Amino acid sequence: MKEFGERLKKLRTNRHMTQEELGSIFNPPLSQSTIGTYENGKRQPTLENLVLISKHFNVTTDYLLGLSDEITVIKDENPRELKEFLNKNNVLFNGSELNADEKRRMIDILTGLFWDNFTNKKWKLNTY
Repeated sequence: MKEFGERLKKLRTNRHMTQEELGSIFNPPLSQSTIGTYENGKRQPTLENLVLISKHFNVTTDYLLGLSDEITVIKDENPRELKEFLNKNNVLFNGSELNADEKRRMIDILTGLFWDNFTNKKWKLNTY
């Protein structure tokens, strides 16, 4: 499964993520060394973790496994506005539910990140 490891590393580095950051998407989190063993082909993820990786990077499991060279992006049929989603739903972070103040702080941080990237021309503003 060398191809899986190469593709995982490419997806992770393209997103400027560390192995530790990628490990944090799992519950419980995976160690940096576990992600490293996936990337160098010494170990394969469980089926459950493979699906989670594909969802995180928005690609198919076929692409990750080398069964397809096409990076097929999986589109969410019901995209949601993040600010609205955070305000209307119970949201967990590292297993703890966020209260209203923590949600507001998260929205403020994400707003700042958006505008920093927008002004640096990394992202484009939708004008529709």
